[in-house]
Amino acid sequence: MITLNDQKILKNAIALIEGSSNITIIGHINPDGDCIGSCMALYYLLTGLGKKCAVFADGEVKGPLVNIKNITNVLNVQPFDPLSDLVITADVSSDNRLGANYYMLNKRKVLSIDHHATHDIRADVTLLDAQAAACCEYLYELICEYDETLINDDIAYCLYVGLVTDTGNFSYSNVRSHTFEVASDLLEYNVDAADISYKMTREMSMDRFRMHSEVKSEAEFYLDGKVAFAHFSQHIFDKYHLDIQETDGVASALIEIDKVQIAFVLSDFNKGFKISCRTKKPYSAVRICERFGGGGHFNAAGCMLQGTDYFDACDKLYAAAKSELGEF
Repeated sequence: MITLNDQKILKNAIALIEGSSNITIIGHINPDGDCIGSCMALYYLLTGLGKKCAVFADGEVKGPLVNIKNITNVLNVQPFDPLSDLVITADVSSDNRLGANYYMLNKRKVLSIDHHATHDIRADVTLLDAQAAACCEYLYELICEYDETLINDDIAYCLYVGLVTDTGNFSYSNVRSHTFEVASDLLEYNVDAADISYKMTREMSMDRFRMHSEVKSEAEFYLDGKVAFAHFSQHIFDKYHLDIQETDGVASALIEIDKVQIAFVLSDFNKGFKISCRTKKPYSAVRICERFGGGGHFNAAGCMLQGTDYFDACDKLYAAAKSELGEF
């Protein structure tokens, strides 16, 4: 919801945008649907206002996200330094989540738009709603507060993609009544809800299906099934000719098991592991991941564990899970 304080900050954000001719929009490393949806919606909005824009995110886009309309025409995954007056970060919770694009913040004004409670990024103006289910949900509110008539079919499509992907097709605990109100408003435009839902959350290649099936079949469970571990090894990636961009969904599948309260998925990455964590209330995924320099949301968060082997990484996560569960 747009608060009185948001309205005041929004005026400062608008002043930054109106005073800029060239704007760089940056998403987080290994962008997800909410990140891409937010960045592309901003691109359509700002180019419609006559601004020159470029969109960047560090990480190749694969899997369901390749289905996002016009993504190859808008999103740049190879960093370079465009001449810009203003940088807008969208759905980015911290400086280190910018990856190779972090340097773009140097010597420029920075506007940050986000919905992560763990938000900690250097910016001249920050617009933050930690209650929003998705950055796209908050961005919709901000655009409406500024000028609702600026929303068109392209912007509505991008915002709806972000809503669907960051809420697990409206099934996660971050969904609130206002989330459905925003979704309802967006469907007043030329947005095919069924098509977006299918392509973003259910469609997968045969190789991805087989890889996910193998990883889930080898999952391990501890503490009477309360804690689950699954592992995407480099061997698995090589076997199916896929990579870390194709791992989404397994952590959510594990936490759906009735006994499981905390689920970890470890993916081999850069001499370490990318960790995805999911929890059921009252246990906090973000509290666990913050122990390792990560962040995210209450029931869905992530972190990186570098310079360690698989068993040591599991030991660290297991100890964090036991602490969160109160089982010492």
